[in-house]
Amino acid sequence: MNKDVPPAPFLLRGLALLMDCLLAMSLGMVVVVRLWLPIKHPNALAEMQAWSQSFLQAVASKADNTPIPAMSATMVQASEFLTLAFFTVVFAYFVANDMFLKGSSLGKKTFHLAVVNVKTLETPNGADRIARSGIKALCLLFYVPIVLLINFLIVPLFNKNRRALHDFVGRTRVIHAQKLIVDNDSGD
Repeated sequence: MNKDVPPAPFLLRGLALLMDCLLAMSLGMVVVVRLWLPIKHPNALAEMQAWSQSFLQAVASKADNTPIPAMSATMVQASEFLTLAFFTVVFAYFVANDMFLKGSSLGKKTFHLAVVNVKTLETPNGADRIARSGIKALCLLFYVPIVLLINFLIVPLFNKNRRALHDFVGRTRVIHAQKLIVDNDSGD
């Protein structure tokens, strides 16, 4: 097999990630906000809405020195639950995609990209796919701009195969699947 397959174009990879993020977050909104949150914290949505309105009023009347309202203990617990629940759903989305789509995702399939083992260009094993999904989910969920910048932009720009941090952890790389098929048909 030709190991000189070029990395997937950055733009396609970014579009696939954006599509996957939108799908994962939409799934998270349905599962977490509509199903789990009302069971675990029944009054949380109403309390969060009231707090948000108070917060916006305090910010709008900054000249009045109106204090910014503090979150109640219940809201803090609900926020912690939301963070953990969203991580679980986003992680499950990426793992399920990797497992059922053989190392790919709906976004990658749409843009004809494939995740392959960096050495063999075969579908990565299950442990590598799970590790890769976990790092990616952590980077996306705990929105820290510098971590996102490092993982999805800086690290890929400074290595030959344009591998992100989660690719290094999972011993993978992303390629254009059609390019691999053309290369295999022409020279293998």
